[in-house]
Amino acid sequence: MKNLLIIILLTLAVHVSAQEQKQIDSLSFCKHKYLLPAGCKAESEYQLECDEYSMQWLYMNDAMLKTMPDHVVAQLQEQMRNFTKEPITPSLLDNKVMGYKVSYRVNNVTLYQIIAYGVVNAQPVLLQLTLKKDPLTNNSLPEFVRQIVKLGK
Repeated sequence: MKNLLIIILLTLAVHVSAQEQKQIDSLSFCKHKYLLPAGCKAESEYQLECDEYSMQWLYMNDAMLKTMPDHVVAQLQEQMRNFTKEPITPSLLDNKVMGYKVSYRVNNVTLYQIIAYGVVNAQPVLLQLTLKKDPLTNNSLPEFVRQIVKLGK
């Protein structure tokens, strides 16, 4: 499984490198297109970097969906200090999925992540949203993110 994750990350890195010459002005999430939010940049159609948050997603197959999310969380838990994990039931494009809300410290700063995964528009997907502020409610999510992600109740 570790080798699979390395292959996926290398493939993503090659894909990102190939996109460097092309200006990215839109994002694609599960067959929905979005204009790049003001003040943000995109390394690819699947990765968004803003001042207060970043978001990336990975399309998978059904087999990957069964193991990859827990593997990603386990790797974070091994590598990060003061790691906490809470199961949540978020929605992606109004499709209820599974997920975790995690927090950890990097360089004396606490970061928060929503890791959401499931099938959206017939596509298995894993989304990682990293935030500098604790996402307590939907209104605490950045405006652009709320178009895609909703926190469970």
